[in-house]
Amino acid sequence: MTINPHILPPDVLDCPRDCPFLGMRSFVPNTIPFYCNQYDTFLGGSPLHTVRRCSDCRGEPNNIVETGLSFIDSYTVDHYLVEETKRAFLKLEHSFQRMFVDLVSRTGIQIVLDPGEGDNPDALSDKILLKRQDMKNKYGSPEAQEFKGILDADGMPLMSRQTKTLLMNLFLVMDNSEKEMIKDILLNPKQIESFLDSFQKQPQDQDLLKNVRALIYDYDRKRQLELGRERARYLNRTRVRQMELDRQKQNEITMRQALRNRQKERMHSR
Repeated sequence: MTINPHILPPDVLDCPRDCPFLGMRSFVPNTIPFYCNQYDTFLGGSPLHTVRRCSDCRGEPNNIVETGLSFIDSYTVDHYLVEETKRAFLKLEHSFQRMFVDLVSRTGIQIVLDPGEGDNPDALSDKILLKRQDMKNKYGSPEAQEFKGILDADGMPLMSRQTKTLLMNLFLVMDNSEKEMIKDILLNPKQIESFLDSFQKQPQDQDLLKNVRALIYDYDRKRQLELGRERARYLNRTRVRQMELDRQKQNEITMRQALRNRQKERMHSR
């Protein structure tokens, strides 16, 4: 039976394995894997590799240090680097700890010390600032803003904030041809509602990117077939129109020829 996380007491730290709001973001490079679709946040972990509930789910004030350490525990890097980064995080000023938690909760980015940097808090704070700027550049890029404009455009079918965020995350890791495909689908009134319905039914697991890519290629193939049919209909209409013009022109030629023939007959009859 699926467990509703809202009925769990605050002291239950881990997400139920079958939580209906638990999604994966492992398709995004260098990010922590789990995401809560209910509260729009990436989720931390534990040394035992369980997934931790966020503070909103537990109904508790957000403990910055506890949350930051749980994020680092969910990293998919070498255990030694995880422990070094945790020690460095504990040495950070509170403002940098808060900046770290805010950034990772929204983007899932793994901010981790490199081998040889030890547990140096200055090195970690520099990486926080660098990653923060990288994320601003990524989500503020012209292509990201163009795609956001498509998702927010008037006349677009109603989408939840979670759906828009997930579409943006997927868009940013696609190649250029796939980006053009998904934009064409979302701008196609004949496809968009069906596509969004199919998209929202995709399980948010480790195969999400692969499955959405397959969905995009399928819809693009259908779009190309429809364009082919439209071109065929256009060419047929053009051919029929040209045949009608040719017929009218031939009729005019015939009528003019008949008129000249009658005029010649009149002249000969005089």
